[in-house]
Amino acid sequence: YVEAKSKFPSRIVKTDEIRCENIPFILEGEKNKKCYSVTEKLDGASTTFFIDKYKGKYEFGVCSRNVRQLDSDNVYWEMTFKYSIKDKLIDLAEKTKATFLYLQGETIGQKIQGNPYKLNDRRFYAFNLVIDDKRYENNELFEICDRYDIPHVPLVFMGCWLPDTMEELKEVATGNSQINRNVLREGLVYREFGNSQFSFKNVSREYLLKHS
Repeated sequence: YVEAKSKFPSRIVKTDEIRCENIPFILEGEKNKKCYSVTEKLDGASTTFFIDKYKGKYEFGVCSRNVRQLDSDNVYWEMTFKYSIKDKLIDLAEKTKATFLYLQGETIGQKIQGNPYKLNDRRFYAFNLVIDDKRYENNELFEICDRYDIPHVPLVFMGCWLPDTMEELKEVATGNSQINRNVLREGLVYREFGNSQFSFKNVSREYLLKHS
């Protein structure tokens, strides 16, 4: 008998952005002097790939939101094989001389969360890259993903502006998905330029009503 799952690596931060409703201070004071890279929030299965270099050898791992997936018969490993993630992350680790790195994103499509994007397949979209505890900004993430032919979450807009009220901010969350223009997007994720540690999500109320 081989264990199918194990503990989620303690060095990896789990994917869960804070809701904008819980940090109303973002709309106060110097808000217009802060700039954000805003991406589409995708509704799927949280997926993490990691490389850990120990004594000159690379260990590769695959995780769902809360556990490491040791058995390869699941959608997380399906994405590993589909995009050749292991070889690409080992190459990235070698080029950056990293001892530990991880790539996180969302797996969406058939049989995942009711397939709100109405896809005929399953796909992975990266939204987070950490190399030796440095969280990369979106522009750096996108450049690396494009170089390695790994899809990343859609960029919706960039700008140095937030509205004056939470009601206005919530209205911005609603719109059509860039994955499928015929369906609603789940919402938006804001990441501050120059401070990649600060980010938050803005979930569409209309999306929640439709998919509750």
